[in-house]
Amino acid sequence: MSVIAAMTCSATGATWIGSDTLMCSATLRQIVGPKWIRHSPWALGVAGHLRALNLFQHNAAELLGNLDGPFEFAGRARELLKADGFTTETNGNGGPIVYGQMLILARPGAVWAIAADFSVMSLAPDRLWAEGSGRELAVGAGHALVNSGFHLAADDVVRRAVETAIAYETSCGGEAWVDRLTA
Repeated sequence: MSVIAAMTCSATGATWIGSDTLMCSATLRQIVGPKWIRHSPWALGVAGHLRALNLFQHNAAELLGNLDGPFEFAGRARELLKADGFTTETNGNGGPIVYGQMLILARPGAVWAIAADFSVMSLAPDRLWAEGSGRELAVGAGHALVNSGFHLAADDVVRRAVETAIAYETSCGGEAWVDRLTA
């Protein structure tokens, strides 16, 4: 799978995004580049099936253009996956439909996690969040770095958290990619 990460810096208002650059399919590993799609002012991080990343890249303007916010995005993304033939699962209790992707939606000054069931969670500034198979490693590293007392810049926290996932999670790989979203 992969790791995607994001963090907003309350002091500067900048949002930093990052990912590994490797995708795994069965037993094959392939470098595909950053797992973030940009359509100003929005950026979308995609972890999960390569087809989901391909589909969202191809439809970036439709997904992120004239977007009011994360809830509207979640509806657009769910409909796009459904129209492309993604199959669904439920939690067995009549709960929401799940397609298997993990997403982070970001813009300057704000970050949201969009879960596999398309629920939306606003993320606090100055706290790294990650998704994908390397999520726990990246979130743990981010927490340790932010609270270490070393006062690292947000881009360093994002980069080091992604590098931690790459170093220790077997299906993360390639290089750490980090970029800044500004107003």
